[in-house]
Amino acid sequence: MEKIIEYRNKSQQYPRLFKITKLIHPKTKEIIESFHIQESAFKRRDIIPFPARGCFVLPKTNEIIIRGYDKFFNVNETDDTQWINIETQTVGPYELTLKENGCIIFVGVYEDDLLVTSKHSFTKINNATGNLEKNEYSDLGEEWLNKYIGDKREQLIKYIKEKNITLVFELVDNDFQEHVLEYKKEENGLYLHGVNENSTEFKSWPSEKVKEVAKEFNLLTVEYMTYNNIKELKEFAESCNGYYNGKAIEGWVVRCTKKDNGEIFFFKYKYDEPYLLYREWREATTSYINRKPLKYKFMKTYGYMEWIKQKYETNKELFVNLKNKKGIIKLRNLYLQETEGGDSIPKHVEPVTKETALYKLILPISVIGFGKTTVGRMLNILYDVGHVQSDNIQKKKPAPEFIANVCNAFDTKKIVIADKNNFLRDHRSELCEKLKSIYPTSLWIIALYWNIETVPENDILEFTRERIEQRGENHQNLTPNKTANYLQIIKMFLKNYQNLDLKEQGDDLIDEVVEVKFKEDSISIVKKLIETLDLEPKTEEELQDALKKANEMKPEVSAKSKNVAPIYYGLRMKYFNCKDFAIKVLQKNLEQHSEFAKEYEDIKFTLDNSNFLQRDHVTMAFRKRDPKDMINYYDNLIKGSNQVDHFNDPNLEVTMVVSSIVWTNKLVFLPVDTIESDKIWKPSDTEDTEKALSKDNVSARSSQDESLFHITLASYGDAKPVECRFTLQKINEYYEKHKDVKPMSNSTNQNLNVIDENYCIDHTNQEEKESIIHPSTLIQLLPPSIKDTSFIKIGKCVEGPNWKQLFFEPFKFKGFYTKFFY
Repeated sequence: MEKIIEYRNKSQQYPRLFKITKLIHPKTKEIIESFHIQESAFKRRDIIPFPARGCFVLPKTNEIIIRGYDKFFNVNETDDTQWINIETQTVGPYELTLKENGCIIFVGVYEDDLLVTSKHSFTKINNATGNLEKNEYSDLGEEWLNKYIGDKREQLIKYIKEKNITLVFELVDNDFQEHVLEYKKEENGLYLHGVNENSTEFKSWPSEKVKEVAKEFNLLTVEYMTYNNIKELKEFAESCNGYYNGKAIEGWVVRCTKKDNGEIFFFKYKYDEPYLLYREWREATTSYINRKPLKYKFMKTYGYMEWIKQKYETNKELFVNLKNKKGIIKLRNLYLQETEGGDSIPKHVEPVTKETALYKLILPISVIGFGKTTVGRMLNILYDVGHVQSDNIQKKKPAPEFIANVCNAFDTKKIVIADKNNFLRDHRSELCEKLKSIYPTSLWIIALYWNIETVPENDILEFTRERIEQRGENHQNLTPNKTANYLQIIKMFLKNYQNLDLKEQGDDLIDEVVEVKFKEDSISIVKKLIETLDLEPKTEEELQDALKKANEMKPEVSAKSKNVAPIYYGLRMKYFNCKDFAIKVLQKNLEQHSEFAKEYEDIKFTLDNSNFLQRDHVTMAFRKRDPKDMINYYDNLIKGSNQVDHFNDPNLEVTMVVSSIVWTNKLVFLPVDTIESDKIWKPSDTEDTEKALSKDNVSARSSQDESLFHITLASYGDAKPVECRFTLQKINEYYEKHKDVKPMSNSTNQNLNVIDENYCIDHTNQEEKESIIHPSTLIQLLPPSIKDTSFIKIGKCVEGPNWKQLFFEPFKFKGFYTKFFY
């Protein structure tokens, strides 16, 4: 249960790595969740709650109903699968099972019936249309299963349910779809190769027990053999040389045990030839027909492709069925027959290398604001590298012109950087394919990859937002004034961002990767590229000078400002960093109450891992939700969209009073006791307003309910910031019933401390005093840390149902009316 909850939290924190897909079961109409871990994440076991490759969960109970194997790797693919580590860190018996070449099928039980799935899905109801959406793999798997079990279906259901297990099969059916290896018609079928217990901990039954299950239910099973000695196993696997019993095979799966902890350990032993060679031939053939270039790993592929090109010109009928994933085996066998195994075609093109390539493309893969343009400018200043910027093209669809500009840059430059985020694989593929078609034997592509795969989403958003606010208007398009909803645009980028994967089509055309760390500085990145490109090294002084010049450069073009409607209206803080204050309050409470230590750590964790990204604020009105009178009022009150102007406008200044902090297991916020302002909207008697504020419209009433004003500090996991308002409403109702519980302050608003600029300025930041009091850029609106905490006086802590409220001596601080666009 804990691991399932942890996975859910990870899916919020790392949404590109941990996905949860909601599938509607066709019979029960209930949701079953498919947990899908991105392939690139599996090598980072430190962040994976449990590395199941295929897992189906019931959302109401967090119960696993289907569980695949833990992801396992080929020999020498990871540290754990280096032969020396396998030999020294594992113990037998070593079970060697034949790896059939098909697709995986899971069989479990749901609602007293069999549930047959592919790796991540099954035949389901489409949520948008309500229609049945077929899964041809799971449906075919169930057809084969029914052939074997016959009248034992109920018996199998009972067995799976009692044991709480998943049956793991390989579906081989070349009449349906060819993979790589050839199977006779009588060899088609469903091969049972594993039985896993439905738990987050990986528990897979030994092969002998799997064989017993297969025998009981008339199932096919894979061949297996057992070795007690790893060296004997290795000798056998090497002696097979890609064949077993006279037939080409994909390889073997080896099951054993870790020596240090006794955990089950799986690894693969795959063969380069013939299996991986034949797989490359299949991919190369498909790429050629689709007019897409492909980088080859095997020299034999060059000879094969010469033959394919000739055949495609003279006998296209051979290729007709390839689009249906059939015919590749017949084509390959014909090639081997006509060329006597390929040996009769010695002619091939030498593959391009970095040393022989005449041209080099630097392909950034990045997110907005990470500094790729600065790197491009520095390379241009230092080495006259061609620098082509997508942002200079002011069109709705800039891609065609951008690709043309990159291609044209190679007319005069040997090295070109294609300055674009290239966050979609299609973007990368389109550019790489075009250039590879122009320079098939003379271009080397280097991906400059900002690796954010394991960086929490909120950290990326916060960093990117700060970079945009720091650079101000020094950009062609994305600036706080030109595009006020820039954070929403960043979120869109991250939602669609596709990690680099050299195994995926499009990314496989990239020849080399220079990996950039999150927040890595521009000089460090340029140094990496200098080394990779074997350019003449530069001194630190030259690099610093290039960075200075790059930062001083102005954009060549500038887009017009876009009129964007605000999402809501509210108050931002002046000179008061709410989150920083909250931590200081909690620390003072900890100093006085040592038993608060564990709770302090929990609250600190929520604050540090919050999904709440807005700046500290009090919401006054939502544009789409609240009465038109209210929206028109705040539109007229708050002119323009520039928050710096709003900060410096004395007419928009307010004073707020707070006296407590509230937390739950997923929320932290400051209730606002009073807002001292004569500019808070008051409802009129218009029909629209009365309707909007009626009893039925709870959301509208809560927007202008002064008892529910608050400052959200954190919302964790699947919690939404709006839940702070609901929690505060419950707290108010609680105090209505328990009137003696809430502490009352003896202070009046007139004699309260006012926390202003004097509390956040001391000798450590005197140089920033002017920008704190009179900010001129958006980034300067962020209040510094509170220096003087003498005003914090801890009071009573009230514990309610699922919430706690810590009171302190009330005080005032300043804020200002403004508009919010994200």
